[in-house]
Amino acid sequence: MVAIRHRRWPGDTVRLAVTITVILALIGCSAGVNDDRAGTETPYPIRTVPAGGGATPSPAGITISAVTRDRAGEAALSTAIAADPANAALLRQRAAVRVALADLGGAIADLDAASVLDPPNARALLARGEVLLRRGLWERALADLDAAIRQDPSLGDAYLARARTRSALARGDVAVYRAALDDLTLARATANTPAAIPVVRARVLLDRHTYRGDPADLAAVVDGFRANPPAVPAGIAVAAEALARSGDLAGAGSVLETAPPATSPEDRASLDLAAAMVAALGGDDDRAAEQVSAALVADPWSWPARRFQIEASLDAGRAEEARDRAKEVLVLLPDDPETVFLLGRALVATGEIEAAREQFDLTAELAPDSPVYRARIAEALESLSPGSGPVASPPDPADG
Repeated sequence: MVAIRHRRWPGDTVRLAVTITVILALIGCSAGVNDDRAGTETPYPIRTVPAGGGATPSPAGITISAVTRDRAGEAALSTAIAADPANAALLRQRAAVRVALADLGGAIADLDAASVLDPPNARALLARGEVLLRRGLWERALADLDAAIRQDPSLGDAYLARARTRSALARGDVAVYRAALDDLTLARATANTPAAIPVVRARVLLDRHTYRGDPADLAAVVDGFRANPPAVPAGIAVAAEALARSGDLAGAGSVLETAPPATSPEDRASLDLAAAMVAALGGDDDRAAEQVSAALVADPWSWPARRFQIEASLDAGRAEEARDRAKEVLVLLPDDPETVFLLGRALVATGEIEAAREQFDLTAELAPDSPVYRARIAEALESLSPGSGPVASPPDPADG
């Protein structure tokens, strides 16, 4: 539902015409939303919070207090913004709708424009930092989250987001992981969602295990969730991933069966990806492919799901597909060590040996503090020789 207020501006027929046009457009969008959502759950409201507080009409006489998180809501807000392009609150409101629609580029553009019109407060910086984090623009996300914490050191959720961002940036650097874990200590007293703290901590430890390979990190996650079984979808996804990595596929599957319905795209994607990992490790490649595809439908910005899909293509012998998928990811997420390494593997399989060497060298530069990737690169290079050609396919028995 779209709520509006309008008023006449004496003698100003242009503004009146704009107001009437926008009102009619919003009424039409509202009717469409009601028709589309008949018999479904109540749409989520998005609140507009102007810098000064309260609800202030735009120069065109319009205030939108709630819209649905769908294309109709985006259209309603776009109409209002066209009539009042200097309204930072409307831009931030449309950004929230665009995040729900997985249009992270559009959301970031709206938040950037709003910050020019109205310098962001700590919560606005946190909101943009979280979108940048999900988009994979980690340096920018860290800058916003640092600024949010400087403005409001009691903003616990900013520490949680900064811990996730630092973990994504660490790439094996022990000091950066330690800083991420310190952020969780700072978040403990002020976070709006304290249940998220053990989930983020587990994610940091799993990230560190990916690059450092210390079995104690994996064991800590598994033992922690066994002692305190997770109840929220994000925690269940991380617990299932940790159990799968440790070889307990039955336990991972049992944990996934306890998951309540996930409401956010990230949670749905995380659960589907964990199920894909369990299926792949259990030898059910078809089920794994189905689950990772579902993860990417739920959240196209799930970088772990994209990496998993590349590796699955490699394992299935579809090297060119893996190469092309890796290149697509690197357009959106340049210099990601895990994807760069996978591209190197794909190039070896397609016979592009010199290009593969370049990718392995780049991986070493991007993750210099990672014993795991040093070992993987050394193993990959040892398999090469100056005269290496394309990796031969096994002979087809039908050929005799």
